[in-house]
Amino acid sequence: MSRGSILQESKDVINGERQDQYGSPENSFELISEYWSIYLHSVGCTFSVTKENVAMMMTLFKIARESNQHKRDNIRDAAGYLGIYADMLYAKISEKDQELTKIIMHEN
Repeated sequence: MSRGSILQESKDVINGERQDQYGSPENSFELISEYWSIYLHSVGCTFSVTKENVAMMMTLFKIARESNQHKRDNIRDAAGYLGIYADMLYAKISEKDQELTKIIMHEN
């Protein structure tokens, strides 16, 4: 097994198999965040979950599973969730940069 093979597997899963089955992770995580927020509010919490929170909590879920029993898919999936989180984070930063550029250039 070569170095980084688990990362390639993660990339293949999040860009192929899972996306084909469930659609874009951003859309899935947005829906999950809405469901989780509704549930949390129903039990008295005021915290609302973001799609980025979902990616991080799913990563923690896989880490918890791995700490109980080693399975390659735990590590692969955790890496995939972190990759999706990074993509969402950098997309958000890019959007803010574009907004700032418009403000600086006095565009509406």
